[in-house]
Amino acid sequence: MKKLLLALPLFAGAAWAGTTAYSGAQTEPAYKLLLEQMDSELFSVTPKDFDGGFMNSEAVTEVRSKEEPTAEPLFLLNHKINHSPVSMIPETARFGAANIITTLDIDSVKDEELKQILQAFDTGEPFVVNTDISIDGDSNSKITFNAIDHAHPDGNIKADKSVYEINTTMDGHITGNGNLNNIQLLNNKNGGEVSLKGASLNFDINRIDAGTTMQSLFGDAKIEFNMDEMNIVERGRPLANLTGARLEMVQQLTDADPEFKFGIGAKKVESAELPLQSFDFSTALSGFSVEKIRSHTAFLVRLQEAADPTQILMSPEGIDMLRSTFSPGTKLAMDVKADSTEGNTDGKVNIWFTGNGTADGYTGMKTVGDLAKAIAGTANIEMDRSLLALSPMGDMLDDPITQAYLTITDDSVILNADLDKLILKLNDQMLPLELMGGEMLQMPLEFLTQM
Repeated sequence: MKKLLLALPLFAGAAWAGTTAYSGAQTEPAYKLLLEQMDSELFSVTPKDFDGGFMNSEAVTEVRSKEEPTAEPLFLLNHKINHSPVSMIPETARFGAANIITTLDIDSVKDEELKQILQAFDTGEPFVVNTDISIDGDSNSKITFNAIDHAHPDGNIKADKSVYEINTTMDGHITGNGNLNNIQLLNNKNGGEVSLKGASLNFDINRIDAGTTMQSLFGDAKIEFNMDEMNIVERGRPLANLTGARLEMVQQLTDADPEFKFGIGAKKVESAELPLQSFDFSTALSGFSVEKIRSHTAFLVRLQEAADPTQILMSPEGIDMLRSTFSPGTKLAMDVKADSTEGNTDGKVNIWFTGNGTADGYTGMKTVGDLAKAIAGTANIEMDRSLLALSPMGDMLDDPITQAYLTITDDSVILNADLDKLILKLNDQMLPLELMGGEMLQMPLEFLTQM
């Protein structure tokens, strides 16, 4: 049942993929292409039936778990395809090349408990995917998640109707936006509850090469998930409440200076377990070579399919890819702000690879110390003293040695750090890490691949 619950939203969102190929007399080959693009690491899709007509066609797709490829299908998807130049369906009248309506065949679900939940959705359908394909191949898909209010002795499920829209173009530009409105899950056995309000997901992806699954990742993308409120109750007791939560990912790989950013935060946090009141964390990676990564596509595919990715990554080819990708100037920046009932924190950390002065920044490196000398960084962190006083470090704040390395006032504790060629400077005090590192820094570089 858990596999089915995981699979349903996946295929509700994936049903639009590849539909730009639905056009005119090529409907059946395009349907098979759609199945190829819906295939994933967890689930396999295979055609069951295809009934092609002059103006309308119907198809049925089987969905199985890849862990049990010979077992009965988990469920079936039904596709109704109108491939006339002008729609003959009154509710979707338009000029275009095709219209595809995809729904779940609830009767194909073998788990009776899950089937009862699915039948509880309005109109008896958990989701409907309505896709229009224009004559030039661009597509517009509206995914409707119907409302549900299902009561069960073990727990209740309640959610409002939500609509998500996805647009694709033939040149690889994909955008999507929509909301998940007011979802509530109740566990009647232990008094647990999870509720979401005003959740939205928006994305804008521009693929620069759709030739292979791996190459299609090397484009620009912006994904934003926002949530007005999330509430978690455990055993009848409020556990956590988040307001104004966000998660953002930005991938800009076509610029001369490529960059990858990630951010997460919440404007307000209420928790009986944690003193946290709000937080915002962001990180950015820049200065790396996209072309060098793309030149190792075959290796990346092996890495993705490997049972032990670490072993593949630490192979000679993996090390070569890392060295060519992360050249001198590659930088990782982190920024964190957090407010709590005990005090606040504001910090910025930057780490970058300087290289050892050779053309690629690595030639001639033999030891761990050689690599460590090619890494530089800065850190500027300020914390309320009241917050640190509650930590094990609180008893050390009045120690003369601590005060030599930190700026300590009645209200705050400030760390200003600078690292260059294994010389760490804290509050203008020098710490020679090369002398402190001992034998570890003398170890050969191969030692890092064996850790």
